[in-house]
Order: sequence, then C-alpha cells, then structure tokens
Amino acid sequence: MAQKDFEFYFKSFRKKAQLIEEFERNNSLFSLALDDALTEESAKAWRALWFINQIVSPVVAEEIYNVYDLLIVRLENGDPSLQRELLKLLQNINLPEKWESYLFNQAQTIWEKLTNIPSTRVQALYCMLKIANKYPELKSEIALYNESSYLEDLSPGIKRQVHRLFQKL
Repeated sequence: MAQKDFEFYFKSFRKKAQLIEEFERNNSLFSLALDDALTEESAKAWRALWFINQIVSPVVAEEIYNVYDLLIVRLENGDPSLQRELLKLLQNINLPEKWESYLFNQAQTIWEKLTNIPSTRVQALYCMLKIANKYPELKSEIALYNESSYLEDLSPGIKRQVHRLFQKL
C-alpha cells in the first residue's frame, strides 16, 4: 500500500474540524504537512502551512523551530498565499536575532509590493510590528509606511485595521 501524503488528507477531509480531528488521531500528519510545507510546489506548500497554522502549539512550534531557516527563505517565493501563511507561522516562533532581521526585511519587501494581496501585506505588517515590539528603534521605520501610497489599494475594512495598527505604534 502506498504511503499517504498530506495532500491526500487535505483532500479527504474538506472541513477544518475533520482535518484537525485526524491530526489528533494521527500524529504523523504533522510530519507530512511539514514535508509539504518545504516543497517547491507553492499550492501544496501553502495548504500545508495553512494546516500547521491551525494546530500551532508549543510542541509544534518546537518542531517548526528546527526548520525555521528553510521557511524564512521561502518568503522569497513570489506566491502571496504562501507568503501569507509563512508570515502567520513565523510570528509564532522565537527566532534568533539574525533571522529576525532577515524576516523583518522580507516583511518590508512584501508590504512595499503594492500588487500583493492585502491579506499578505497585512500579515507582513503584523510581522514587522511584532519584531518592532522587541526592537523599538524599528518603530520609526515602520511609521513611514503609513502613507496613502501604501494604503490606497487596500479595502476599507483592511485600511481601518491598518490604521488601528499604526495608531498603536
């Protein structure tokens, strides 16, 4: 019998609750998802990352910490859905300072790319703000992104959300 991969489970359990139930019964599902998250195939990778984001716990975060460098480098991939899920995941990991700097730079690049989908850009902003809470000197750099040129393509709801984030800065 051929080994099932994460994609098999993802397609078999179309409801999030069913997929999470299966994870609770079958711990190898996380390993399969992590393998897919590291694959070069963007569609497969973002689905796996979406799942991992649903089950993040201290144990899962520890496993992810072992491959954070591989995940951060994946941010250079141009697929906004993959970038969004990576940013969500990486915000839950305590990274070494060197990699926080790299993550901050990648998040800046993603925010500055106005053609990215708003949900990805907002996750990039969340990521930058989380890092800036640890390194307050970055807050003045982030404040520069509160210009209309960065905000005009956002929907009214996301624009309000972003304004609130900048007010907290």
